Amino acid sequence: MDAGGKSAPAVRVVVLSRDTALAWIGRACTEAEGMRIVSAPSAFEAAAEILAEPTAALLIDFRAMGRQDIRLLQIARQMDVALLGIGTLPAGLSTDELSGVRLVSREDLPPALARIAAEQLAPAKPPVRLTPAKKPKPLPTAPGRPQDEPQPTEPNDAPAAGGLLTPEELSALLEDEP
Repeated sequence: MDAGGKSAPAVRVVVLSRDTALAWIGRACTEAEGMRIVSAPSAFEAAAEILAEPTAALLIDFRAMGRQDIRLLQIARQMDVALLGIGTLPAGLSTDELSGVRLVSREDLPPALARIAAEQLAPAKPPVRLTPAKKPKPLPTAPGRPQDEPQPTEPNDAPAAGGLLTPEELSALLEDEP
């Protein structure tokens, strides 16, 4: 609870699984973490849940996913939802289609969800402001010692702008007579 007596918003996790045990495991490991688990038995329902409210993570039981459900992953990526997968990879799906899905075991599920909750509940860091570099101050000179003044150069002695050769140097290199 915050100072106003309101409870902090729960981090929402959508679980795509036809297995009620997986949703129960998700609930058990997240109740203490301030997470709210929403079960979805189909990819269509999972997509509807992601679009309905802000969602921190989508936990996918690969047994409930097929090739026709790729659009769910695209929607989750567009909504910046963390993707967790559990189980055997579904046949017919390429690694490109499953890009961004973190594979977790049932034992690793609680720490993975806790990390996501910590990331979501952490206060937002203010953006870093970049300031233009300041010109360094000249070093002070010793009292009574005159500062070195730049000596003017003659135009024929100095290289041309951009470090190019003078006409005399160029003709000497090409062995031309001016």
